[in-house]
Amino acid sequence: MSEAEIPGQGQGEVEVESPSLELDANLVLAAGAGAGKTHALVTVALGLYAGTPGEAGGRAPLEPTEVWAVTFTEKAARELRQRIVARASALARDPEGALADEPELVAMLGDARPSAGRWRAILEQLPLAPIGTFHSLCAQVLRSYAVEAGVDPSFEVLEENGAAELLDGVLDEVLLRELEDPDSHTRAAARALGGPEQLRTALRRLHAKLGEEGRDPRSLLVDADGRAQRGFDRAMARAELGDACEELGEALALLRESKEDRLRPTLRALAIEDDRIGGCEAHAVARWYPALVRVASQRRGKGTLPKRAKRVWEPFAAAWERVQDAVASLGEIDLAQRVVALLETLSRAYAAEKARVGAMDFADLVRGAHDLLRDDRVVRAQLQRRVGALLVDEFQDTNGLQLDLVHLLAEERSQQRAVPRGARASACLPLAARTFAAVGDRKQSIYEFRGADVALFQSLAARARAGEEGLRLAALRRSWRSRPGLVRFANALFDQLLISDDPAGFAVDWIEEVDALSPVREDHELQAGIPAVQLLIGDPSQDARVRRGHEAARLAEHVERLIAARPPLGRADREGTPQPLRGADVAILMRTHGHVARYRRALSERGIASVVVGGRGFFAAREVRELVALMLAIADPGDALASAAVWRSPVWGIDDDSLVALAVADAVAMRHHVEGCGVEGLPTRDAAAVTHMGRLVDRLHHELDRLGPARVLRFAVDRLGVREVLAWDDAGEQRIANVDKLLDLLGSREFAGVGAQAAARRLLERGEDLLDREAPAEVAAAADPNAVRIMTVHASKGLEFPVVVLPELGAEPRGQEGPVVFERELGLAVISPTSWVGVDPAPTPRRSASASRPAATPRVGACSTSPRPGPGTSWCSWVKRPRGGPARATGGGSSTRPCPSSSGAAARASSSSSTRARPSTRTRARPPKTARWPGCSSAWRRCARPRAAGEGSRSRTRPGRSRTGSRPRTEPSSLRPNRAEAVLMSPAPTRCVQRWIGARPSTCATASSRFRSRPSPSSTSARAATC
Repeated sequence: MSEAEIPGQGQGEVEVESPSLELDANLVLAAGAGAGKTHALVTVALGLYAGTPGEAGGRAPLEPTEVWAVTFTEKAARELRQRIVARASALARDPEGALADEPELVAMLGDARPSAGRWRAILEQLPLAPIGTFHSLCAQVLRSYAVEAGVDPSFEVLEENGAAELLDGVLDEVLLRELEDPDSHTRAAARALGGPEQLRTALRRLHAKLGEEGRDPRSLLVDADGRAQRGFDRAMARAELGDACEELGEALALLRESKEDRLRPTLRALAIEDDRIGGCEAHAVARWYPALVRVASQRRGKGTLPKRAKRVWEPFAAAWERVQDAVASLGEIDLAQRVVALLETLSRAYAAEKARVGAMDFADLVRGAHDLLRDDRVVRAQLQRRVGALLVDEFQDTNGLQLDLVHLLAEERSQQRAVPRGARASACLPLAARTFAAVGDRKQSIYEFRGADVALFQSLAARARAGEEGLRLAALRRSWRSRPGLVRFANALFDQLLISDDPAGFAVDWIEEVDALSPVREDHELQAGIPAVQLLIGDPSQDARVRRGHEAARLAEHVERLIAARPPLGRADREGTPQPLRGADVAILMRTHGHVARYRRALSERGIASVVVGGRGFFAAREVRELVALMLAIADPGDALASAAVWRSPVWGIDDDSLVALAVADAVAMRHHVEGCGVEGLPTRDAAAVTHMGRLVDRLHHELDRLGPARVLRFAVDRLGVREVLAWDDAGEQRIANVDKLLDLLGSREFAGVGAQAAARRLLERGEDLLDREAPAEVAAAADPNAVRIMTVHASKGLEFPVVVLPELGAEPRGQEGPVVFERELGLAVISPTSWVGVDPAPTPRRSASASRPAATPRVGACSTSPRPGPGTSWCSWVKRPRGGPARATGGGSSTRPCPSSSGAAARASSSSSTRARPSTRTRARPPKTARWPGCSSAWRRCARPRAAGEGSRSRTRPGRSRTGSRPRTEPSSLRPNRAEAVLMSPAPTRCVQRWIGARPSTCATASSRFRSRPSPSSTSARAATC
């Protein structure tokens, strides 16, 4: 085993070649993508079950019920348990034979080899082993100590969608009640934030983030000792305003005495407003502030002043700037207090509603278990006796509350320490020796939007490198998954992205001895010389709306070429020979599901099947909305809108001419056709359809109360032959599966006791919610070996494919999400949209490279980009930088230029020379420059944001402010594509598709619609993109 010291990282050492997995100290295991971290964690668990020899350093065997293994997702927990069971089963069948394939475990066990009987005993106890997610294990703790925790042990755990729906209902009620209260400040808060929808969105986001952090709303404004948080001290803000007003009064006195010609417009305005301005008293800001706005505006755009005029003007400009900052600070403090008050009301109402229905959401589980262990030392001691070792997988995806929970469970047992409220248990409680193991990879932290904080793992690894707190750092650097060229490319890419010299502390650093991977696999002789990475470049001169369609079409063309390529690019057989590439060997990784339909259509036109893995859009699917419309028509046959949606359905509907005839005769509603078609002159087929549907709806209407919505709708589906009709569609299997899923959902507990109209209203609202995460039903096509897999980057984590395609790399990053921002280190920032004029692009999308790397493929990665990279603003410019192994960029010709190898001295010199220039990959959000963080200078507030949909074309600025703070958009660099096959990839806004004009009954207009702004035609049609 070789060891290497990391320069500049303390005097600790890190094991990098063949690290010991024995828990002789608290272990921090850094493992890159495909390096076998789950295998290593299973080895640690098996070693704990078996025990390690030695008089001084050995440890007794632990029972499987004493080894707690925690990970981030249910999928990962199932995989971890399955791997432990599989390897323990092999050891129970043939210990000697199985150990021959377990060199790490043999090194841990030494001469002590457990018998087959011991392994069988371990295997029998594994079903009881506490292996799961933080949420599932916290739920077990709360149910076991329900009395001490003050919860009902039979509580229901709300899934993400269920919790979001419950919160939305409570939020609507709270906002309605507050808006109806004449003494409430909710209306003022909504106006200051840009409208009710912005207020609603801000409350939802703050509530979610505080739940992940385990914080109360009041902690945004005051600390644990009751002192105001930085930037929210009203007394200090008023004192600053007083000083600023005094300075402004002195500057105005000097300005009044001036006779400069260049200041004549300003002096004339000052003379007019002089009586109103007076002495600029701090208590009368509302009187003189508008007047000074008019005075100061006279100097805008007038050129450079001479020196004498500058001596008069500059003190006034500086004092006026200071006054504006002070006034803005007081306004933002008032706005923050109103938002926090609303947030407290929402939190109380949401907690009461959860208590009423006997449910807890995921945040409640972790926070409830944390508070129980923090406050009740007896319970903490009892649980600690049950925890012989605590293993945490995917540690880079944990948050501060989960880290506190780790310290509460794995605390040093010699003495229990108190944890004051508001303090972090991780800062108060040291870890017990040889009890804890964490596995993670800083580069794979992609769940910050769910509260993950990569800084926790970074800090833990730094302390382990320094040998502090009994921690030991080991690194797994051998990549078992990917081709050598792809590994070299990833090393070169992350060497450019990750830095170690970010003074703000937002960067994830690159450490060569820990992060650089070395490939284990070798290219087959048939694939020698084939590029591991292809950069596909499009035409930047095309219109953005056209480019996205061309991107999907050319991507499908390129996938078709790859499938037919010779030599083949597929998975290898047992002899290691590559087999022909199949559709299931290709994964298209999307940023979001917004444009999946476009890519599926392009693949279908090429005769290539595709299947969406996970995804969303179930409630917006056309067949779901059609059945919901039918259910509304059954509930109320007189509902003309629901009836029109039924008539428009291609499954059981009529043509447009017949529908117009029904509308002219005022006979659109189903109730007009109970005795037969109520309109003469319709075509025979349409008249028969109208008669059949009218009689069926009337019959089911009278059975609705007795049978319920689920059984009635199921009968209608069978009677109308919906499945048979949908089977003729190209996506018939998926649509039939969606129908069956909807019927099962209506019969589930979620809709138990809910009437047909209320259920339909709920389903339609979720179909209109762009953030709804309900995935379409799973279909047998998911097992089709010829179907290309389409999924998000997050869904691909841990998977591997021979070919991975990353479209839309040239898409510009998203800006700030709203006027209210919360960042865990910097706290709360609130600003009124009226002071925004633009925004700098946020750098966070670079994080997607960390996600694409673990899903990167054993053989070929097709890395696609679009034609508007913009230096520093898109992934395209970063993908083009590395020089690591076989890679090529393809454009419009027929030649190929491989990227030079990174092994030469020139490449090393290039890498070292670019160290200072490369920007950081901020896996922790850097403060958005739109927000005025407490204590920051006024320059922060002069930065810009993009105009929101529906706003006017002219940006609004704070009175008296210039627009100099907005940074011009960087023009994209010209792309000179190499001559090779062309695959045009380009970013564009979500394009509208033809909106299905069917069911949107009047009954869906609930209280929530009062707060959601009416969508524009483009956004409305975008919502129906999956129809």
